Amino acid sequence: MAISTKICPPFQVRQMTEDDFKQVVNLWTELDIAVYKSLMPTFYSIDPNGFYVAVNLEDDKVIGGIGSCNSYSDSLIVGMFAVKKEYRGLGIGSKLFEAVLKHIGDRNAGLFCNAKILPMYRDKFDFVKQDNNNAVNYAIEDSPNLDLLCKHLSGVTIHSFNEGLLSKIADFHEKITKDRNEKLLRLILSDKDGISRVIIDSKGDVVAFGTLKSTNLSTVVANGPIYSINDELAELLLYNLIKDFEPTKGLELDLRDSENVEKIAVKLNLRPIVKFYRPFTKYVPETDMSKIYGFHTVAFYPF
Repeated sequence: MAISTKICPPFQVRQMTEDDFKQVVNLWTELDIAVYKSLMPTFYSIDPNGFYVAVNLEDDKVIGGIGSCNSYSDSLIVGMFAVKKEYRGLGIGSKLFEAVLKHIGDRNAGLFCNAKILPMYRDKFDFVKQDNNNAVNYAIEDSPNLDLLCKHLSGVTIHSFNEGLLSKIADFHEKITKDRNEKLLRLILSDKDGISRVIIDSKGDVVAFGTLKSTNLSTVVANGPIYSINDELAELLLYNLIKDFEPTKGLELDLRDSENVEKIAVKLNLRPIVKFYRPFTKYVPETDMSKIYGFHTVAFYPF
């Protein structure tokens, strides 16, 4: 067995500050990880004490990062765990995760991970509670095909997000997730680096809403939440989001792993890239997953 000759630099794990955001995003960019531009300031503002960086003390550069955000009820979501490639295998990641576990304490925690590292989180860190509601990352390098999507439905109107709609959106969100979270919804839906669309029925109720956002990778657009009461409205929502967003070349969607959602991805000519499992430490939060087509993020929110 080959013996590693890498030397671990002196490093410190400490709480992240806003001054670290740029270096953390650069780290994700180096690893070709697409995250929407406002991800860090949005979720950091929800739970600033849950974010950590590993810093090389020789040059004060960030070489790793992680967050554990209390964005949903009494459950924390661990996300964006990364260490620069040249510093892996030196125990830096373990120290970052130890800091997160200390912040979590005895609260419920969850995360999204691929099949390769799922056993590590299960066996080493007790992320043992799962259901079948996983996420799939779909992508296309070119422009997605909109021809097969639903383009019009009678009895509904489509709106850009505005503050007057927030309460109704929060009502809809709460019915699905049991979590109102107006603060988070306002931050996500008013993001200047993305667009949001809300579909209202003839009774004046929200029946679908969602976002698309620019990412740190210049050619990629990614989704925030895509919530809808049925497939047709989900298609109509995606059609309007993609049509109205510029640029539309290079699209990544983190969608629920189900047959009906997969059919929408196929219509868009997206291909599946990786499945993300969703283990928790104590319990899986209850929610109506049938109305969740796309996740807020696979970083810091469970749905």
